Amino acid sequence: MTKQEVKWMKQQIKENQLPKVLHSLETSLPSSIQLLTDTDIRQELLNRHQRAAQQYKTEMTTILLDTVDAKLYESRKLFDDEMEKLWHDQRTLSPNQRFNQTTIDLIEDHLFLFTEKVQYLSR
Repeated sequence: MTKQEVKWMKQQIKENQLPKVLHSLETSLPSSIQLLTDTDIRQELLNRHQRAAQQYKTEMTTILLDTVDAKLYESRKLFDDEMEKLWHDQRTLSPNQRFNQTTIDLIEDHLFLFTEKVQYLSR
């Protein structure tokens, strides 16, 4: 998942547009509550049910966002580790096994452009 997708998801949640899986909680009202004839008790239980469902949605949303942030961090760390390994390998290989300077320049140029695009999309 990209940083842009994370920002989009957070914006959706701020606008109270929850993921579809969390919307199903609204309809899962126990039928036994609806069968109560005492309207005061029924209303109290309905209110408690709605509060519990909202708390659950809030907690699940937080877990979802934390999971997305963790995945984003893991992806970034993996990328950084692989790049570090690439450059370490280039320094330790014999000169005839290393990338030539043109290839290194191309990699660095593409990496710079890629980073610029990601930063632009993250705004």
